Amino acid sequence: MKPYALPFLLTLCLLGQAVAQNDKNELAETIAAKHSWLPSVLVQTFVTTNLSNEFWDKLMKETDRPMGVKTLNRTGMAIAEYLDNTAGTTLNKMCGLGVNGTTLNSNKPLCDDQIRENRGKLSITLNSGKTRLTEDSYKLLFVMLTTVNEFLNGSKYMQSTGKGWKPKAKTLAITINSGTKEADLGARWNSDFSAVTITTSPYVEVPGWSDKITRTLLQGATQ
Repeated sequence: MKPYALPFLLTLCLLGQAVAQNDKNELAETIAAKHSWLPSVLVQTFVTTNLSNEFWDKLMKETDRPMGVKTLNRTGMAIAEYLDNTAGTTLNKMCGLGVNGTTLNSNKPLCDDQIRENRGKLSITLNSGKTRLTEDSYKLLFVMLTTVNEFLNGSKYMQSTGKGWKPKAKTLAITINSGTKEADLGARWNSDFSAVTITTSPYVEVPGWSDKITRTLLQGATQ
């Protein structure tokens, strides 16, 4: 897999001590092997994971569970949709689902070029910090990423934006912090809507969290 620079940051991060960056190549190769090429390259380009050893080991060992590698594959698909909708790329048409074999191989350089040209517009970082690994904390990390995926790809979950929605700012940074208590749950944009910070509840799923986060995310979208 080819490495790409990551000048901007969509951060999924946990409050507390930082954790060293995980192996981007290993993650991308796993997504490519389990799913397909385009999401793997987009995850490699736009996503950085800074997960504790416990979170990382679970992610890489339980690759068939609904939350984890499958979620990150959907993140790659959502990024393709996002770039096609907001930057005028043709990633899905040239290298997306249903494009295989010789056609995909011949289109890969074109898709690589489009990815490089837009790599500064979005980035995703997942940080686990000092959050203790439990089934709930692992699930809630990737459930929140699923909500971000829905926001990026403009699916039916985000009906009020419709197809072709664009961010209000030229670049988009999303930070997701795993808080230390339920009351930490919330989301807030910066003044120019180029960055939004989301804080999750680390161990307990708070009722109504999805609507609360979605309403805030929509504040940064425009037709």
